[in-house]
Amino acid sequence: MTSYFDYVPGSATASYRRAVDQAAILAEEQKRKVDPRHHERIDRLLDAYARRLAENTNKSNAITARVPSILVAGGSNFPVRKKEKQNRASDANMAEWRQIQGLLYKIRGTGMGGISADDPEAVTKLQLKLKGLEQDQEKMKAVNAYYRKNKTLEGCPQLSWDEIAGTKAGMARSWRATPKPYESFALTNNSANIRRVKARIAELTQRAETEYQGWAFEGGAVKMDKEANRLRVFFDEKPDRETCSAMRHSGFKWAPSVGAWQRQLNDNALYAAKQLDFLQPVEQPQAELAPDPDAGPGWSFYIIADLKTWADNAENRSPLEHFSSFEEARARFAELREMPYNSEATEPGPDGRPPARLTLGLESGDGMSSADILHVRQGQNYLVDDFTRMDRLRDDPAAMAILAHVAQEIGFDRVCAYERGDDGWKRLPDVPFSEWSNPYFAIPTYPQHQKVQRRDSPER
Repeated sequence: MTSYFDYVPGSATASYRRAVDQAAILAEEQKRKVDPRHHERIDRLLDAYARRLAENTNKSNAITARVPSILVAGGSNFPVRKKEKQNRASDANMAEWRQIQGLLYKIRGTGMGGISADDPEAVTKLQLKLKGLEQDQEKMKAVNAYYRKNKTLEGCPQLSWDEIAGTKAGMARSWRATPKPYESFALTNNSANIRRVKARIAELTQRAETEYQGWAFEGGAVKMDKEANRLRVFFDEKPDRETCSAMRHSGFKWAPSVGAWQRQLNDNALYAAKQLDFLQPVEQPQAELAPDPDAGPGWSFYIIADLKTWADNAENRSPLEHFSSFEEARARFAELREMPYNSEATEPGPDGRPPARLTLGLESGDGMSSADILHVRQGQNYLVDDFTRMDRLRDDPAAMAILAHVAQEIGFDRVCAYERGDDGWKRLPDVPFSEWSNPYFAIPTYPQHQKVQRRDSPER
């Protein structure tokens, strides 16, 4: 009814199946790139595409069969009005077909949205994204190498039949004299994305190991809510219009639910808060140097048996254990230091270091400041130099006396050092503690027999 040629039996079904097969290939490729929790949505979109495309194809064939083509039937007594109705139905069906093709774009976009630092699984998702990008990079290199060697894509093991056909068609449309399956800009852009994702993983990993400190100011306090990932400013009284305007211009928003001005907790938020004159911390009197760390005013200790359970967002995270004296913390540290997991060989993290396990930290009595000071990483004690970037700890003689005491009584093997440059803080290669330039505290001489001994390192 619509052609001078006979219909080839099965051709409509074969065309439909090719379209669904291509969508299935797209779905599998997308699953490889994204977090497994998005796989179910991809499967649902693929099922919807196959079902709706079948219904649309059947409907299209039914609409086409309503009225013959005028070229086949001739103009005599041709049902013009019926043909016009058929054309309107055909146009509506084509619009539905375009919507169905939009499901393919949804499949491509599933799981590819921005990954927020608020997400507790941000590092895991970025690592999965990085893996997909690296696999894509290796695939593009391998396909280009195969093409250079064989001058054809036929039989390329990295590509499916449909991918070969699509790549060849793209090369045929290229304006370049000697097109390649994947041009240089594609590899360069993907490589840049790999570097960007690696840098973000390192940033979020470092942030997970950093304890931000709050402070009191005249008329209120700045506090950190790490669970909500928010820096919050609490005013004792409602601030005036100029103060509210300054807060908004510094990126803070009023949150009635918590009664505070807040923004995402990161280095930029801290910098913005410290630039506002009315949020400057109240000067605290300097404490005198205390040779006994237990006598230090306002400082206590905490221990995390395995910090890796926090970094991995494990269901059973090691609890935060609090100790009022160094001797109590030291005894608990010595008990946990012998556990096998502290020395087990593990793959380095995104920052190139073994993951932090047993952790010793300092916390102030007012709850406004806390910081890890010792991480056990693959059998070695690392001094965590976060205190060098925290004014309250670095400038407190009592806190420095505690660090000196820990260095003598427990001991440090290596240092995770940083230095400030024009573009911010930069991590340096880990160095032995004995080789680290230490202008912050001096190690006093205490009886050597009191150190915490380790099976995998000799007595100092």
